[in-house]
Amino acid sequence: MTSSQFNQYLTESEKLNEASLNELSSLINEFPYCQIARMLYLKNLSLNNKEEYNKNIKLASAYTTNRKKLHQYLTSAYQDAAAKTSFSNDTNDLIEEFIIKEPKINPFKKASPDNENFIVDLAENSIAEDDDIATETLAIIHMRQGNYNKAIKIYEKLSLKFPEKIIYFAAQINSIRNLIQNK
Repeated sequence: MTSSQFNQYLTESEKLNEASLNELSSLINEFPYCQIARMLYLKNLSLNNKEEYNKNIKLASAYTTNRKKLHQYLTSAYQDAAAKTSFSNDTNDLIEEFIIKEPKINPFKKASPDNENFIVDLAENSIAEDDDIATETLAIIHMRQGNYNKAIKIYEKLSLKFPEKIIYFAAQINSIRNLIQNK
C-alpha cells in the first residue's frame, strides 16, 4: 500500500473495499501500533459487514489512546450519509428563521422579587454564618483568629450539647476570658 492510497482511504472512506481490507490487514501486521491503520481496518470491516468486526473492535480499542475518537470515526460513515440529506435543508431553514426574527439578548438587571427576571444573589448566603454549626475545631479557629466572643459562644453551645465535657469546655471558656483580659 502506498502513502497516497492510505491518505485516499482516510479522506474517502467510500473507497474501502475487499482489496483494501487485505492491504490494511498486512499493514497492521507490519505496524501493529499504528492507530490510524487499525481505525481504517475497523471501518472497512464495518462497511463490508464482516463478522471479524466484533473481535477486532476490542483489539483496536486496546491499541487506541482515545476511544471516543475511535467511536466517532467508526460511526461517522453512518451519520454522514443521513446527515448530508437532511442537514443542509434544516440548517438553511434555521438560518433563515434566525435572520427573519433578529433576536436580541437583553442583559439581566437586578430587580424586585415581584419581577420575573429577579436574580438571587447567592454570594450573600455563602458568607452568612450558620449558628447551628458548633465544633471544637471551629472554636479553636475563632480563638486563633482573635474572634474570642464567637469562640466562647461555641464552647457554651458545646457544653450544652455534650454535658459530660462541661468541665473541659468551662476551662476553655475561662482561658479565652483570661486572654481577653490580658490584652
